[in-house]
Amino acid sequence: MNKFSNFDDLVNSMSNELCCQINDLIDKGKSPVIALSGGTTPSPVYRRLASMDVNWGKCTFFMGDDRCVPLGSKRCNLTMAKKAFQGIDAKWFDIRVESIVRPDIAIFGWGLDGHTASWFPDLGKEEIDRLLTTNSLQLKVSPPSQSEQRVTITWGALSSASHIHLLGKGQEKMTVLHSCLDSDESYSKPMRILFNHDKVVPQVWWSEQ
Repeated sequence: MNKFSNFDDLVNSMSNELCCQINDLIDKGKSPVIALSGGTTPSPVYRRLASMDVNWGKCTFFMGDDRCVPLGSKRCNLTMAKKAFQGIDAKWFDIRVESIVRPDIAIFGWGLDGHTASWFPDLGKEEIDRLLTTNSLQLKVSPPSQSEQRVTITWGALSSASHIHLLGKGQEKMTVLHSCLDSDESYSKPMRILFNHDKVVPQVWWSEQ
């Protein structure tokens, strides 16, 4: 686990790590596909990463989940991410209306209810099982706790990922993380599912402030 007392230090360290991972994939002849987390917390990481020496023309981005709201809305994750990465020439998929491909790198956050992407606990066991077992790479979901319908990445889409990152800030998030790691039960805290990957151990990035 990567722990920091200062969020700026986290931003610098995480963006450097992501830059190295992306460039390593490019050096191996790949065109990296990166799934991004929404929300405000990752934006400084994205802005710092966008300024780094990467052949962005070889990269493809999409959001790991997004709300079914108009593009340009302040509640649209894709709008936020494109603004943070402004000026790069990467390709973008809109998960809500375009088919995605399996990402090489995935960045997730987590909520105080233990959700990640749009894997919310109040979806219920049947719907969470569908996210785990479907052959589709993305699904439309309607969590009762959320005001908008969403489209989210599925567990199957992560089968080829070589790097999974989890980003959080504040003591409450750390408490939720420890609660998830101390339990084998994934339905009440779906972010626990990410730690069941049989090839990749998620890299956790957390800052106290």
